[in-house]
Amino acid sequence: FDLYPLEHHYDRLRDVVNAVVATPSSGRIALWGGGVHTRLLMGVTDLSPARVECIFDNNPLKIGLVVEGVPVRIAPKTVDEACLSADTIIISSKFGEDAIYRQIGDWSARGVKVVRLYGSPHDGTRPGAEPATEAETDAERLQRV
Repeated sequence: FDLYPLEHHYDRLRDVVNAVVATPSSGRIALWGGGVHTRLLMGVTDLSPARVECIFDNNPLKIGLVVEGVPVRIAPKTVDEACLSADTIIISSKFGEDAIYRQIGDWSARGVKVVRLYGSPHDGTRPGAEPATEAETDAERLQRV
């Protein structure tokens, strides 16, 4: 049983993540999720310990671990806390992405860019995209997906 069948996503994941890494305005990059997905992601993209400031995780048992040379920290509760460590957060979880995005998705409008790798037709996001703006209609959101 393979919980992370990511092989068929590698090209798209590489494109999205490498574009973020190559963009100077991405600033300090953090990943959200300290599990298997993050290990795989760091192995197939330009993410490296030198480029990733830290990994945030909601699981207190992961705090203090080091994943691929990057320390795991407790997930910030507010955008102000996140700003102390990151300018851009890449959500690194296929199955947990929606829940994490519900937790931090609005931070993009408040100073920390939040990047989804998979996106969701339910909230108007697509991989690597900013969240839909309030002015967009549902039809416009669906066209973006």
